[in-house]
Amino acid sequence: MKYCAEVKEKVNEVATPSLTSTANNVIVGAGFAPAAPSSSSNRDGKKIMNAFVHSVMKKGDLNTHFLWICDNHQNSIFTSKVHNLAVGHFFEGIFEEKMNAKSKWQCVKYVKGINALLEGSVVGNKIQLKTKISRYHGSEGREFPTVYAEHFGTIIDNKKKLPENCDGRFITTQLCKVGSDFEWVVIELI
Repeated sequence: MKYCAEVKEKVNEVATPSLTSTANNVIVGAGFAPAAPSSSSNRDGKKIMNAFVHSVMKKGDLNTHFLWICDNHQNSIFTSKVHNLAVGHFFEGIFEEKMNAKSKWQCVKYVKGINALLEGSVVGNKIQLKTKISRYHGSEGREFPTVYAEHFGTIIDNKKKLPENCDGRFITTQLCKVGSDFEWVVIELI
């Protein structure tokens, strides 16, 4: 991989799930196991979801963590004087939808750290993550081609680096400003 900056540190490596046998000699892989709900609602409309920290801003003793929610593919914010989470930290939290806030979703409680859902590294103070892509859509009727990835949703190919037959391949993606919005964009086809 070529980078514009030096790789400062590796983000948690993704462990490959092991195969296990049941009493009936059936091989069970992660894709065949009964899926646990990715998010659940409480009575007050709050949801338990998985997220990761993509950047942090510190002001005095207050830490503002900028998050990506893997379950609903949206940005969020978690502000805390107690938690000082590193870029690339994956966790389960309780999130609440806020209509008139800077971020539509707010993490109101850190529940626990979880195993990394993606592999990546921090490059020039930005997180770059490796993900498998599908559903390539050319730029017909839109400004840029797009692809889909499980924990990100739509990823924009704003530099047109992907061939049309890229479904099932891996890319490196990074959150970048595209126009007036921040979007996950293709950095490199792996």
